[in-house]
Amino acid sequence: MTPSAMRGDGKTGGNTHSHRHTSPKRSKLHFTGGGSYDIFQRARFQPVCDHLSMTGPRDAGRAREWDALSYDRVGAHMAHRGAGVLERIELRGSETVLDAGCGTGRVTAQVLERLPAGRVIALDGSTAMLDRARERLGGDPRVHFIRADLTEPLALTEAVDVIVSTSTLHWVPDHAGVFRRFADALNPGGRLHVDCGGAGNITGVQDAIRAAGVTWSPWNFRSDAQARADLEAAGFAEIATWLSHDPFELDRRDLKEYLRTVVLGSHLERLGEAAGQLFLDAVADAMPAPIIDYVRLNIDAVAGPTPP
Repeated sequence: MTPSAMRGDGKTGGNTHSHRHTSPKRSKLHFTGGGSYDIFQRARFQPVCDHLSMTGPRDAGRAREWDALSYDRVGAHMAHRGAGVLERIELRGSETVLDAGCGTGRVTAQVLERLPAGRVIALDGSTAMLDRARERLGGDPRVHFIRADLTEPLALTEAVDVIVSTSTLHWVPDHAGVFRRFADALNPGGRLHVDCGGAGNITGVQDAIRAAGVTWSPWNFRSDAQARADLEAAGFAEIATWLSHDPFELDRRDLKEYLRTVVLGSHLERLGEAAGQLFLDAVADAMPAPIIDYVRLNIDAVAGPTPP
């Protein structure tokens, strides 16, 4: 469901002397955004954070499992954003549509409402997400499910008329490659409609991650100009790319579940349960307000003719 350089200077502030005394008082790391956590906790997961910081970007885009039930609980904002993408799409009602990164099927269900005589290929890299999508769509014969990784060639048996992808492509490290695969999958004149994280996305969260000592990133937040260049190289025409701000405020009580499920899953997978919980606490505490400062990359484009 889906991919940038970290912001911030990585400094934590607070007390930096050597602690040569034996005072029983436990020191805290204090963040510029407010909040603190125990410096001894930081020492426990710092070696794992150092490992994350040294992890190369090439493994960032590999498919991972998601907590589909939690995503359904906290993911209404992504579904609402997906509905906005669908408003840009003109459909006759008989098309074949690829939902690239279908997640739990909320956006897929909205597509089906507009395809009384059409079909949807629902593709995702997570078995749990696909299982939840199957439950949601109740065995609708118009839907075919595929478990696949968008970093690899698409295993489609036929060309499609429309590709829609929401909240997914920022998890894919090579946008030029995925756009080439999308172009190959579309009929001539087929349309591509995308929403994903763009340049400047979740800057506040990235500041908090850096404050916790982690510089590794699983995301690929491209600018509108970079996206246009990649699309042109893949043979698309009638290209429109633009960035839009979409800040999302949560109840503070829901922030950690949202971060765990939607934002920090790749980090937590690599840290493990114990260190991951410390890292999650540190990131949440470093955020001055429970606001995810989304910046979205929006794409509309048309596939060119098949090369001779």
